[in-house]
Amino acid sequence: MGVRETGGRGRSCRIFFATVLASLALFTVFPTARTLAVTVKFNQDVYIVTPSMPSFDVGVVIDGDDIAPGLQPVTNGLFSYGWQFTFDQTKATVDNIAVVPDLNFFDFNPGAQTSIGPGLGGARGNIDLSGPAYGGTSLATVSMTNLATAPDSYLLTLAIDPIFPTEQVYVDGAGNVLDPQMLFGTALVIIRDDNGGPGDNVIPEPSVGAAMGLWIVSLLGCRRRRARN
Repeated sequence: MGVRETGGRGRSCRIFFATVLASLALFTVFPTARTLAVTVKFNQDVYIVTPSMPSFDVGVVIDGDDIAPGLQPVTNGLFSYGWQFTFDQTKATVDNIAVVPDLNFFDFNPGAQTSIGPGLGGARGNIDLSGPAYGGTSLATVSMTNLATAPDSYLLTLAIDPIFPTEQVYVDGAGNVLDPQMLFGTALVIIRDDNGGPGDNVIPEPSVGAAMGLWIVSLLGCRRRRARN
C-alpha cells in the first residue's frame, strides 16, 4: 500500500506541475484580456534626486487607452477631473502645482482647486465651459523638494479625489462618467549620493512572479512528501 500511495502522490505532483506550467505558458502567449481603462499616472516611473539638488518636478498625465502604446487622449476629450497623490511627509514637500491652462478652471471660474499639505498634493477642476473638451494628456506639473538623505526612497501614490463619495469626478466631453474605469499610478523617488548611489531595483511582473512562486512552492511540497514516504 505504501508503494502504491507514493506512486499516486508522484503522479498527482506530475499532473499538478503540468497544469501549472501549461497555465503559465498560456498566460505568457495569450495574456488575460483586459477592459480598456483610463489611467492617471506620473510622467516617469522613477525620479532620482541628490542632496545637492533637492528640488524636482513630477508631471501628472492622463492616458485614455492603457492598452495602446504611449499616452493617448481621452476619447471624446476630458471635461472634468480630480486627483491627489500622497507620500511620506517626512521625506518631501510639495511647493507648487501648475495645472495646464486648458484645465485650469473650477465650475465657471478661472483657477482649478489645488491642495497642498503635509504628505499630499492634488488638483481638481474642469475645462473652460465655453470651450471644447480637453484633448491633451498632460494634467499638471508638481514642484517638490526632497527632504530625505541618501540612500533612501519613497513612493508617490495617486488616487481619485472626490468631494463626496458619490461625486462623478472624471467626465468626458460627451458627458460619459469615467470613474468606474479609472486607474491611478505610482512613482518611486530614489535619493542618491552626489557621488553615485543605489540604482533602480528591477521588480518582476507580479502575475508572472506569483505563478513561478506557486510552481516552486508546489515542487518543494511534493518533494517533501516523497521524502517522508
